[in-house]
Amino acid sequence: MKTLIVSKTRMVKGVCVGGLLYDGTGIRLLDINGHNQPSDCPYNVGEIWNLTFDKKAGLVEPHLEDVMVSKGLLLGNEKNLLTTLTDSIAPEIWDGPPNVLFDSLIQWTGNGSGYVCNRTGVPDKSVGFFRSAWDLSLDADGKHYTFQNPNPFYPPKKLSYVGLQTALPLILRGTLLRVSLARWWKPEDIEIEERCYAQLSGWYL
Repeated sequence: MKTLIVSKTRMVKGVCVGGLLYDGTGIRLLDINGHNQPSDCPYNVGEIWNLTFDKKAGLVEPHLEDVMVSKGLLLGNEKNLLTTLTDSIAPEIWDGPPNVLFDSLIQWTGNGSGYVCNRTGVPDKSVGFFRSAWDLSLDADGKHYTFQNPNPFYPPKKLSYVGLQTALPLILRGTLLRVSLARWWKPEDIEIEERCYAQLSGWYL
């Protein structure tokens, strides 16, 4: 099926490649065995591919986008990726402050990390597009972006950055962003529920 590559992010092993069918359906491109793509996989953001794939069995919400790719043919590059996404094929775009993310089901830890969990509700998707009402600034660690809340008395909110684009010091409000939820996880030494933490995958200028 005709697929637009919209994200490519770092994983512990390999990379996570996100695609968008031209009917607006989001997919996550796994290899034929259902594993992450290798770091040297041929897929790059903005490319258009004709892919043959099967849905991976046993999917668990919110990660319902996983497909196992068996064959791919590069068709070309999308000439204006941002316009195509915003005007043609992107599904719902979340607009507003960070609390609207993932159908407003996102929660926040004391240190500002966003997540979803079964206790408060899980969305039916683990990826999406977002236009923030607030600027985002790169933290000193180079690994997180903090939302610049105009009210300084509110606790900070931030997203870990997992994309391959060179990090920008400042992402202006209104920029189209790609966001995702990491796989279910909980630390072994703390008694909390499993969570899917929110991540910033990239942006489109």
